[in-house]
Amino acid sequence: MAAVDEAIDSKEPLTSRRAEQLFAEAKELLKPNEDGEGFGRHYFIAMQRDPDVLLAHASVAKLGK
Repeated sequence: MAAVDEAIDSKEPLTSRRAEQLFAEAKELLKPNEDGEGFGRHYFIAMQRDPDVLLAHASVAKLGK
């Protein structure tokens, strides 16, 4: 997510290729993982506990289609 902030704040224009790369990286990060560790596991738990997290995840997932 820091890479997104850096790209937005950069004086260099954001190319469509770089935007696609950043989106792919964010999409990879936002994968819930029931059996995993780290962020994916915590994300999965948050989705189970809070309907707002689940709805936000669904909204973001639609962007990639």
